[in-house]
Parts: sequence; structure tokens; C-alpha cells
Amino acid sequence: MLYLTLVEGDYAVINGNVKVLVERIDGKDRVFIGIDAPKDVPVIRSQIYEREIAEQAALTGDKALAKISAGLEKERMERRRRYNQRQNSRAEYERRIAAGEIRPFDSHVSKRAAADVEMAERSKSKLEQAASE
Repeated sequence: MLYLTLVEGDYAVINGNVKVLVERIDGKDRVFIGIDAPKDVPVIRSQIYEREIAEQAALTGDKALAKISAGLEKERMERRRRYNQRQNSRAEYERRIAAGEIRPFDSHVSKRAAADVEMAERSKSKLEQAASE
């Protein structure tokens, strides 16, 4: 699976004829995307796809489809579990900030950024020293 980091207005092209555009990012939890695809390429939401597979498996008694449906359901539940875990982590982080236990910039990202700034300042002072000699 390919994972992309995109911002509003960015897009990815699939197979030269399908364009996936990041239309809008609403808060932290919702991303609105636009999909421009040829008419012969079906584009449906995962929930509808999963429901169609489950209904087909139930109607036909096809064990292979039933297995696919069960796998899709398992993936959906895992995605939901990870989402809930992130929400709980965020809520705990915000609670700790409100309680004064931590500051908002106490994270590995902020520490890394501070280290980068410090290294840039050291490099700048070394360059200034070399220029003054």
C-alpha cells in the first residue's frame, strides 16, 4: 500500500487516468477528496463495497465471497479501533495539558525542531567566525 502526505489542493494520479484531489481538510478527522475517473471505472465508498460483497455472499452462499467479506469486516473494525485509540490519546494529551502536567510543545517533534534550530545557530556562528578570520 502506498501512503501519501498531501495538503489541500494536492492530488495524486492513478494509472494516468484517475485523479484523486484533496479538496478540503476539516479539522483533524475529516478529509474531503474528489475523484476524477473515467465513466467505466467504478468509484464507490468502502462501506457500500463491503455491504455489496456481504450481500452477494449471503445470496449466493459463495464461501470465497464470505471469506472476503469477513476479512473486509475485520479490516474495518481494526481501522475503527485505531481511530478510537488516536482519539483517546489526543483526549489524554489535551487533558494533561489542561492539568498543567505537560506543555503543548513537549513532544519529540518540538524537541527535534529545537535541536535543528540549535544546530543551525551553531553552524551560523561557525560561519561567522570563519568569515571574520
